[in-house]
Amino acid sequence: MIRCQLLPLVAAVAAAATVFLLPGCNAWSSAPHSASFSCRPATMAVTTTTPLIPPPSHRGAALTSTKKGYDACETSSNAAIDIDIEKDSGSYSGDEHSSASSPDGTENSMSTSQQILDLAVPALISLAIDPLMTIADTAFVGRYSAPNDPYPLAGLGSAAALLVFSFYVFNFLATATAPLVATRRAAKDEAGARLVGGQALSLALVLGTLLSVVLLTYRHTLLSVMGTSVTGPQADMYAEQFLTVRALAAPAVLLCSASNGIMRGYLDTKTPTLILLGSNFVNLFLDVVLVANLGMGPQGAGIATTVAEWIAAICFLGVLSGKFPRMDEKNI
Repeated sequence: MIRCQLLPLVAAVAAAATVFLLPGCNAWSSAPHSASFSCRPATMAVTTTTPLIPPPSHRGAALTSTKKGYDACETSSNAAIDIDIEKDSGSYSGDEHSSASSPDGTENSMSTSQQILDLAVPALISLAIDPLMTIADTAFVGRYSAPNDPYPLAGLGSAAALLVFSFYVFNFLATATAPLVATRRAAKDEAGARLVGGQALSLALVLGTLLSVVLLTYRHTLLSVMGTSVTGPQADMYAEQFLTVRALAAPAVLLCSASNGIMRGYLDTKTPTLILLGSNFVNLFLDVVLVANLGMGPQGAGIATTVAEWIAAICFLGVLSGKFPRMDEKNI
């Protein structure tokens, strides 16, 4: 009985305090009708107003959301009020944890970004390193050819363009193998990942051998299409020398491409970069010996590149078989 008599007094005090604190609130624009009272416990309704973000000591008070045009004041018709605020850009969560990202989430985001950079930077470096062999061959042949003799460089240029195109056609060995291996590993199927890798290497060896046979068999026709016969018999001779030697490296080039794709599937881009960088140093050293010192011209440049590419292929196979160490131990 005393409780029912005190309720009107408490509600009146709360209404007066709220009108004083929030004079612009629409819900209190008509003071005589702003609050209603009832002594029936089940139907007691009190109109009250609270800030959007209540202090921690008033977690049990009614909260309102600004979502979808809701006003800052809201009438509640329930005796017990639960805090249930939707999460949006301007709302507050009544739980102990706010909707902001936790330190763990930030760390995970930073870790993901760092992992992407660790994969992307070596991959970009390896893409830049790949054509350096042909650039080094061209530079040495052009630099150390006889004065006023453009034929070695003309022949090497035509043959090198043909070889670059021929090898680039089989670039799918890297781009298709990487996601296939990664998919198997994501499914916890390590045996399947190894099977895909073995199939890719076998396919690379077969296709490389076929490409080598085609280049050697039809070298005269292919070089004629490239225009070496127009530049003269000497340019055609140099182009044939370079193409004949470089065609022998076709299996090695495709093996390197497939191996690179396998290692990308294992999230290892550092090891391929190191192997390709080492093979470029080998090619550079042999260019100095065979072209600059021995004067072998395009044929010496072809030998240097072929040896370097086979060394790279052997290193790739050694790493994949576990015979050679790798840069990223935690992923493979």
